[in-house]
Formats: sequence, structure tokens, C-alpha cells
Amino acid sequence: MNNIFPKTPWNYALLLDTDNLPKAYKKTVRNWPKDNFPFTLDAVLFTFTVEARRIPSWGMDATGMTDVLPASTAQRAKETEAITLVPMGAARLRIAAFPCTSE
Repeated sequence: MNNIFPKTPWNYALLLDTDNLPKAYKKTVRNWPKDNFPFTLDAVLFTFTVEARRIPSWGMDATGMTDVLPASTAQRAKETEAITLVPMGAARLRIAAFPCTSE
């Protein structure tokens, strides 16, 4: 059996201004791929770039899956990072729900 492990950080809280959501992220739209297969990272039709803060305590559980979402009181990194989100069908590591942070 082949295991899949993340090669880059994934444990982020999204920094979103819910009162002004359209300005909280940048949407990039791409052309339809020539091979008609939009389910790879290189061929997804759209991406979203958002600011986020890592949550160092959010890791993997005993089975190697992402642990439960951290509490709103979980420590977040001080620095923000721009991260790019892609549709789940194009990603190997799939996070369906991210915690948010307002600071």
C-alpha cells in the first residue's frame, strides 16, 4: 500500500473578513485544458489565494489522517502566509473545512 503524505504545510486557519468576503480572497480563472482533464494541479480551472496563519498544534491523528479541527483558542502563528486553494478533485491531501482566524 502506498501512503500519501503532505510535502508542504497544510495546517492553516484562513484569515477572512466575513463582512467583506469578496475582498478576502483572490480568484484566478484558467482556460479549459486541451486534454479535457481539469483534475490535476496544473490544469484546475480556478484557484483561490487567501491569507492564512499556521496552527502548529494541528497535526495528524493516530491513523495518519488529519486530526479534528482545532478549537478557536488554538495558538496561531503570528505571521500570515498567502496560500492557494484548489478544488478537492485535483488535490491528494483534501481538507474540506478550514478553521478561520480574525486576527
